[in-house]
Amino acid sequence: MTARIKPITRTQKRVAALLVLGLVQDDIAAKMNVGPDTVKAHMRDMRKRLACPPGCDRRVLVHALLTHGQVDSPPLPSNTATIRVSPADRLLWRALAAHSRAEDIALAARISHHSLRERTASLRQMVGALDNTHLVALGHTLHVFDDEPPAGASRPAGPRGGTA
Repeated sequence: MTARIKPITRTQKRVAALLVLGLVQDDIAAKMNVGPDTVKAHMRDMRKRLACPPGCDRRVLVHALLTHGQVDSPPLPSNTATIRVSPADRLLWRALAAHSRAEDIALAARISHHSLRERTASLRQMVGALDNTHLVALGHTLHVFDDEPPAGASRPAGPRGGTA
């Protein structure tokens, strides 16, 4: 049985839009002129509405927001050229979007726990992501999570139109 997804509120959409750009809780609060606890409460409610595990990582929340079309994918940084997404990159990207714990990410990505940090940093650098949450959001822009064959797919550098 699949959990029922509830649409997020207009205010939560504002929080979500800033979250996919790679902003952290304090920065979102400052931009929205609210307290960090208010942003935290919105994020907690968004997790519930999207049937995310309580306290899951921001990456997992952002992936759910984009997968369910609650917010638009972010544009790629302007300094990125055409990006080649290898099958190994795609696997790591999907693991980052699905899991909160480093051990689970490494296992799902089929890499050693010790190489996870270096491989993730390399992926962030390749696409110009600010952090791992932004990396997952950019994965949606690059169609990394689409159900197409991963074999060495090339991705355009332009932003994805519409929602993921």
